[in-house]
Amino acid sequence: MATAPPPLARTPLHSWHAAHGARFVTSNGWYLPAVYSTVERETAAARTGLALADVSAVAKISLLGPRVPAAVQALAGDGPAPQVRDVVQLPGENRTLACRLSADHLLLLAMTCSPAVLRDRLAQLPASLSLVHNDATTAQAGFCLAGLHIEDMFRHLTALDISPAGLPAGSCAETGLAGVHALLVRPPDFEPPSLQVYVAWDLAENVWQRLLDAGRSWGIVPLGWEALRTLGLAAF
Repeated sequence: MATAPPPLARTPLHSWHAAHGARFVTSNGWYLPAVYSTVERETAAARTGLALADVSAVAKISLLGPRVPAAVQALAGDGPAPQVRDVVQLPGENRTLACRLSADHLLLLAMTCSPAVLRDRLAQLPASLSLVHNDATTAQAGFCLAGLHIEDMFRHLTALDISPAGLPAGSCAETGLAGVHALLVRPPDFEPPSLQVYVAWDLAENVWQRLLDAGRSWGIVPLGWEALRTLGLAAF
């Protein structure tokens, strides 16, 4: 007898997306909101105004241990190894960000919902490093903000300075955001300007709504994965 495939996973905001007209696609075992209105409208908002995407499904792996510095160097290859609070894009075809949260904690973000991308990265590491690997994909919900008004919006949400001086491209910081603990990630040198936010999975709906409310003055719109791919911010 054939074995039934496992059910497709849903982000904690699936019901919100469905209620707001999202058209879904399936990818790597996930339901993803592909588009809400049109790709053209959503990408225009991201380039000239403000847009918000649910990227909770991106693959995430946390690496812990005293040998994290050696792992960082091995993953970075000939590129600069990220220091604490640095974010670098790892070499290779698949866009992967390495976020150095502390001396012994590295978070890898695949920017795709394919876990194979991170498994391939980890295969590059010597087994002798004895790092603790934790799949953080469904532990942390993620959002991607894109547009010209991110800094204006965040003045209402956090005391952290997210200006280019306070949180420059290629850096990350853990802080309070809308009353909860959050990780903010500023990818290195991408256009349009973007900022990623990661919070506990069970807090996703509350934080998502707070972000939407804070962005209403700048005409914030929800951003689907088709637009994310067009903008080069994520892939299926």
